[in-house]
Amino acid sequence: MAHAGVDGNEEAIIAASLMSPTQLRIADIISRPPDEWETRESSMEFAYLTNGAMQIDKIHNLVKVRQDLNVFKGV
Repeated sequence: MAHAGVDGNEEAIIAASLMSPTQLRIADIISRPPDEWETRESSMEFAYLTNGAMQIDKIHNLVKVRQDLNVFKGV
């Protein structure tokens, strides 16, 4: 299991070198991987929410999906 998005943060992501969870959760959205995940090639991927639905993409597309990740927001 992997959880992200404390306090309902729907901008959170889950990244992994081998994405094979039994459950993903970002904010209040929960997703279970389909059976075909077991037959996919392994590569770095990330999970994110778009329009209230969980999506999985290759890690090299992360900056396209979350363009603001490179911006330092300070503490």
